[in-house]
Amino acid sequence: MSILAKGTRRTVSIDNLIVDVNLNIRERDNYDLPSMKQQILEMGRIVKPILVKEEEVESADGKKLKKLIVLSGNRRTWAGQELYSDGTTPAEVKEALSKVDVIVYTNLSANDEIQLIIDHGQEKAISRTEVVNSCWRLDKLFFSEAQIISKMFQALASYSGNTKKLLSVPAEPKARVKYLHTWFHSTVGNYILAAAKMGDYLRQQFILTHRAEDKLLKEDEAVELRCSRVRITELSAAITADRDTDKGGKGWNPETGGETFNALIEKFKAEDRGEADADPKANRLSVKALKEYADKFKSPAVRATFMVAAGDTEHAARLNQLDDDWQTTSMKMEVLRKHVDKVSDPKVKAFVDSLLSGVAGGVEEAIKPLLSV
Repeated sequence: MSILAKGTRRTVSIDNLIVDVNLNIRERDNYDLPSMKQQILEMGRIVKPILVKEEEVESADGKKLKKLIVLSGNRRTWAGQELYSDGTTPAEVKEALSKVDVIVYTNLSANDEIQLIIDHGQEKAISRTEVVNSCWRLDKLFFSEAQIISKMFQALASYSGNTKKLLSVPAEPKARVKYLHTWFHSTVGNYILAAAKMGDYLRQQFILTHRAEDKLLKEDEAVELRCSRVRITELSAAITADRDTDKGGKGWNPETGGETFNALIEKFKAEDRGEADADPKANRLSVKALKEYADKFKSPAVRATFMVAAGDTEHAARLNQLDDDWQTTSMKMEVLRKHVDKVSDPKVKAFVDSLLSGVAGGVEEAIKPLLSV
C-alpha cells in the first residue's frame, strides 16, 4: 500500500496547523509566500490537501493535547495562515481557510515520514541549499548513499543541471538503482555527504556557499571558504593523509580536524580573502584574465570552465550539462567506430566515416546522397 493511502482525510482550520521549521527542509527565504497567497486568493481556497502528522503532547496542567504538524504543504499553510489573520482577506476565502482539507498520519515510521517530508519541487523549484539539507537529513537517519540517491534523484538532476538525463533512467529496479548511483555518486557521495562529515565549520561554509549560489544570503551572512567540488576533494585527501599515521599523519577528527586538513582550510580561506601570498607556489590568473581567456574560445565547455574558475558559479550547472553531453556524444562515437566497418550501405558508411573524421565540410557532403534517397 502506498504511504499516501495510509492517511485519514479530515477538515480543520488553517490556524490549527503547526509548521516545524526543523522538520521541513525548505528554507523560509525560498517560500515566495506572496505568489502562494495570490494563488489561494484566485482559487478562493487551498485546493491540494495538506499532509500532517498527529502527535499527542502533555500541556503544563497535565492535559493530553493533540497537535497537527505539517509534513508536506508548508508554503500553503504559512500563506493560508497569513491570509487568515489578515483583516483585508475576503470573507469567503477566510471561510474556506477555516475548513482546509488535510490528510492525517499517525504512527509513521522514519522511512514513511521522510518520504512525505522530502520536497521534490513540484510546486516550487527546490533550491540547491535545500537539496543539500535533504541529503544530510537522510544521511542522519542512516539511509545509505544509494537510498538517498533513489529518493532524491529528481531534485539531484536539477541540482546538477541535467534534467534531460532523467528521460534515460531505466524502469527496471536494479538497473535503475545502478544507473542513478553511477550518475550521482560523485555529487552525493564524494561531495555532499563528504562535506557533511568534515566538522561544524566546514558544514556551515558548505551551506553558506550554496545559499550564495541560490542568492539567499542574508546581510549578516558571508562565505569565508567557498566549498567547490575540487576543494572538497582536496580536503577529503587531506583527511586521509592525517589519518594515515603510518605515513606521518597525526590523526583527524571532526571537532579538531587535523594538521594537513587545517592547513588546507586556512589556505582556502586566505585565497578567498584575496591575499596575494595565499599560495606562493601558485601562479594563478586573475579573475579579469580568466574572463578574457573565456571570450577567446569557441567551445562553450571551455568558456564555462574559465568562467567557473573566475568564480562565476552560475556557469557551473551549464558546465555539468556540457560535460554530460560530451560524455554521451563520446559513447555514441565509440559505438560508431566499433561498427563502421560492418556497415554495408556505402552511402551510410561514407556518412559515418565523415562524422568520425570531425571535418564539418565532409559531413555536409556525405549527407547529401542520403537526403536525396
